[in-house]
This record gives sequence, structure tokens and C-alpha cells, in this order.
Amino acid sequence: MTSQVPGFIGVQAAGNSPMIDAFEKGADRIECFQNSLTLDHVLENPYPPSGNQVLRKLKANNGLLLKVKNETILTAMRLLSQEGIFAQPASATALAGLIEAVNKKMIPSGSRVVVVVTGSGLKYPPVLKEFDVSPVSVKLDQLPQALETALK
Repeated sequence: MTSQVPGFIGVQAAGNSPMIDAFEKGADRIECFQNSLTLDHVLENPYPPSGNQVLRKLKANNGLLLKVKNETILTAMRLLSQEGIFAQPASATALAGLIEAVNKKMIPSGSRVVVVVTGSGLKYPPVLKEFDVSPVSVKLDQLPQALETALK
């Protein structure tokens, strides 16, 4: 439980960042983003339906907005996988934003941070082509041995 309202950071992929672009310009409304290029269709909406509302709320509450590159999103997916979480790119973008915010010293040292990761990578398997992985087929009774071998 916290006695303070937490700070919020909104994150978008650099290949489609209408809210961040408006935020950086000091605009009150987002503009439709042209030529979206992201890792995941969830991140590609060039005019997010709640974008103006999010922009207003973050401004009113001294929130931050930042964009992250696809490479940082992939790094976040790898880090999450080391914890046993197969996140879809749209969900890993939250951790990518934290990585970027820490690198830019936007978050004070010693801060408590919560990253919400809600989307499974199973929702968007095409992203696996970005990694050096290949599927393995094993019988169920051989799964423990296959996992042990893979994790070595």
C-alpha cells in the first residue's frame, strides 16, 4: 500500500509515437502518426482512441512520456524471458520504457517501480523471428529433459 499517488510514465514505440510527439511539442491533442513501423500490431494504432485523454492526464499529474526503439523492446522481452515471462512486444514496451527512463536518469535512485506486463507472447508469435530461436518438438514425457537441456 502507498500513501502517495504514484508517478506515471507512458511509453510508445518510436515507430509510432503520436502521444509522445504531442507531449514533446507541448500540444494538447495528438495528431495521426504517419507510416507506423513497430514490432507488434497492438503498437501500430496511429491515433490511439484514448490518446488525448492520456496526454491530458499525464500533463496534469506531472507524468512522463517517452518513446523506445524496437531494439530496446526486444531487450526487454529477453530480460522478461529470463524470469520465465514470454511477453508480447506491446507488453514488454513497459519494461523497455523503464530501461530508457533509468538510462536517462528520469527516475530517482532508490525509487520503487511497478511495471505492468499483461500480454502474452503467444498473442503475437511472429515476433519470434526477431530472435535466434527455433521450435523443438518433443513428446510430453520428454519435456522435462528437453527443458533441462535447453536451459544449460
